[in-house]
Amino acid sequence: MAFVTCAPLRCRASTSNPGPRCFHSPRLRRLSARTLADRRPVMVSQTTADVPPAVVLLPGMDGTALLARQFRAALDPTTCLVEAAYPPDELLDTVELGKRVVPAFAATAREMHPTGRYVLVAQSFSGHVALQYAATRPPGLAGIVLVNGFTSTPLPPLATATLLAAAGPPEWLFRAQPPPEIVARALLGGGSAAAVELAREVQAAVETVSPAVLRHRARLCLTADSAAVWGDRTLLSPQGVRALYLAGATDAVVANTAHAAEMRAARRDLGWARVPGAPHLALQAAPAATARVVEAFLTSVASPAAVGGAA
Repeated sequence: MAFVTCAPLRCRASTSNPGPRCFHSPRLRRLSARTLADRRPVMVSQTTADVPPAVVLLPGMDGTALLARQFRAALDPTTCLVEAAYPPDELLDTVELGKRVVPAFAATAREMHPTGRYVLVAQSFSGHVALQYAATRPPGLAGIVLVNGFTSTPLPPLATATLLAAAGPPEWLFRAQPPPEIVARALLGGGSAAAVELAREVQAAVETVSPAVLRHRARLCLTADSAAVWGDRTLLSPQGVRALYLAGATDAVVANTAHAAEMRAARRDLGWARVPGAPHLALQAAPAATARVVEAFLTSVASPAAVGGAA
């Protein structure tokens, strides 16, 4: 199931049964029924060329579309937003998610937008998924925003080796929920009442996913490698598919590790934005600040002529 939000209308659409369509501006309502039916690219005109791309929001390790409420509310209501979700009971690796699951949500975004162009906003674990999808060079992809993402294990070598020697984190770890206060401090930047309440939302989302799937994704965080895609200057570049790394200044999981520093050193030609006070779950805990960063990025890639991968 995917949530599709395009002001002034709001609707819910499934990738298997798209259902009603909604459009974020009068210009989008000019799309013909035939264009929507056969998914043909929409012709770019002078009146639509400057419209910022749609956003396909990829989830964190939970893989659900249940944690986008805060970011959705903070995002400019004229932004066309597709909230993706991954199968909660299938052991899919990052390549399979990128090549088999994401394309359906991208197709929805292309249908919704007058230029057929979109940006992936990938949270944490989904950075791998976004990069694997980008490696297929899909039509319409204008950019990628990695939110506290990583291209290989963000943990120190010894910690990674220890966990892998034990075949990854034990499954029981994903069956028993810790107190929400612990989740709040680890992922949401503190133990305030608001952070604890948000932690309960995170735990409720996690409970909808198979523990075996969560364990599988945790292991992928230790073993998946997308460094080659990140380093591909023929794909990700200011002249091609643009990329932005959005780092939470207080992220205790990824953005302040040596690995994140290595990612930045490898691609100083790409965009980097640091959000003060934002923890690992930056879109949830700092929605207004992160929404402004994403909106600025959308504006920067609004011209199809300047960005590769346009339809």
